[in-house]
Amino acid sequence: MSEDCFQELHRSDQIEELLAGLNTDFPHSLHYCMSIKILQAWKDRDPNILLQILVTNPHDLRDGTSLTIFAMSATSAKIYMLYSLESSGEKLKQALLNTNRIDWNSKHCEWEAIHEKHFPMLRQVLESKKCNGQYIPHYQYYMPVKQALDLDLKEQSNVQIVELHEEHASLVDNHWEYQTPESIDYIKACIQLNFGFGVRRVGHPELISWVAQTHYGGVGMLYTTEQHRQRGYADMLVRKFTRHLAKSNEIPSVVVGSDNIASIKLNEKIGYHRVCKIYWVLFDQ
Repeated sequence: MSEDCFQELHRSDQIEELLAGLNTDFPHSLHYCMSIKILQAWKDRDPNILLQILVTNPHDLRDGTSLTIFAMSATSAKIYMLYSLESSGEKLKQALLNTNRIDWNSKHCEWEAIHEKHFPMLRQVLESKKCNGQYIPHYQYYMPVKQALDLDLKEQSNVQIVELHEEHASLVDNHWEYQTPESIDYIKACIQLNFGFGVRRVGHPELISWVAQTHYGGVGMLYTTEQHRQRGYADMLVRKFTRHLAKSNEIPSVVVGSDNIASIKLNEKIGYHRVCKIYWVLFDQ
């Protein structure tokens, strides 16, 4: 039986070599590289997590042509991510067309953060495989660490910022626009394996606004309860989150739906820089 055109990387030095090459395309490769870095740490702490980092040539990683598959467990929905430094994208296209690593008949999956330069190619592949999905555009943003360290937190005396804990996961999940029957496990991982912050009024235990770090390292699950909006709490949380990352020498980032005008204005006002357009592909389940 012949080998698949995608081979899995197991050695940490090979994965580091792959990431080093992909980082030469920073900040465009930021989402993909941070996903691999963080998900490796998650898998080290939770062996139930599925993580496969697949390349077309494990002996020559210079062009970074790769596919990453992630799921919270063996039965959870799979997330596919990809990237390549090859200008034509032809190597990645041919590998996708011929691989057996992907169940093209399954709708229990999604394609995540496909860079605008790869999106036309992936769309051709999906159409050739008769995979009819919903294409959802987003914008990728980031902020240099030095800039983030100088952010004014704009804290307010009538509220407190507290760390999120596992007991907050249901609250976050119930208000998340992408909630699914499986998403609670993902939210718990974001809080327990990464971090999150919440806002509460002084003297009151209930959270009125919150944010958590996603598996790709960025601002996620940002939400303010309806009766407490327009008071600057989301702005304050994003600033706190951003500077917290910068203090750890991590690059702050955020992904925003291209039609989410309020979030676009918020993040650009804080100082985030738009990098590119990226796409999610979702399937009806």
